[in-house]
Amino acid sequence: MPRITLRDIARYCGVDRSTVSRALRDDPLVTPATRLRVLDAADRLNYRPNITARSLAGGRSEALGFVAGSLAAPIDWRLVVHATQRSTERAYNLFVTLYDSDDALYRRAVDRLGQGLADGAIVLPRRSQSDVEVLRDAALRGFPMVFIDNWVEELPAPVVTTDNRSAAQELVRRCLDAGAEEMVLAFPALPNPVEMERLAGAEDAARQAGVRRLQTVGPDDAIDGGASQGPIGIVGSSQGLLHSLMSRSAAQLRLRRMTIGCFDAWLGEPHPADTVIVALQDIEGLARVAVDRALALVAGEAIEGPRIVRLPALEFRTIHPSF
Repeated sequence: MPRITLRDIARYCGVDRSTVSRALRDDPLVTPATRLRVLDAADRLNYRPNITARSLAGGRSEALGFVAGSLAAPIDWRLVVHATQRSTERAYNLFVTLYDSDDALYRRAVDRLGQGLADGAIVLPRRSQSDVEVLRDAALRGFPMVFIDNWVEELPAPVVTTDNRSAAQELVRRCLDAGAEEMVLAFPALPNPVEMERLAGAEDAARQAGVRRLQTVGPDDAIDGGASQGPIGIVGSSQGLLHSLMSRSAAQLRLRRMTIGCFDAWLGEPHPADTVIVALQDIEGLARVAVDRALALVAGEAIEGPRIVRLPALEFRTIHPSF
């Protein structure tokens, strides 16, 4: 079945094409009676607007892109859910593009968004490597782009993230308040600012508290048990990372009281720890601010305040054994 056009509606209503176009845009120069007649005809003929043509004519697609590697992590798909809700509130559509680990697909997605498929984009960069080579061209062309959660230091795009440094400091303090006498900090050795800020904040809090024994371990290290058998606190980015560390360090941790601090979520019991403290990020807040900043860029508005917006952690949740 051929696509219904503005000309078809104009012929059906007995008016010219420009009148139909104005009526569909709710132009006040069109009389209410004519507008209702055009809308009724568009509905009867099952008219669907040509988004590409409208974008070319008006300069806007009324859509944002959300670019991410995958939505495997709960935080990532929750960011998409809340970004979609906020975009809808702002009368925009949100298109999600996933590129897995394919740099060519990643580059193509960003290029196509910048060629008119979207007015701007929210980008969730990879934690494991820099995205600067993929995103540089779009940034240099001035394509409106906002980083969410993580970011690329070399590119000037606005950033919306958690106050990771303060959150890590609070996790260490709460582990010490729970009785920990030593601290182990486990953050992946990745070239991204999120992990660097978390590690720096945790180290600051431990040193300020005068922790007598502080260890920083990498993703393949084990804890040095030493001669101590006192209570220990272990703070890291994720449950998976901490479980791997404790598995490698089972002999050193045997019979020791443990308090664990981590970000985002902890599934199941705190075992082998006595308590787990989880820093929950404000996912909805991150998504809403990112959408608002992206649309401000699209509108050509000057964004006030710092380039990097850091939202405080939403909550620190304590998980105790349930049996």
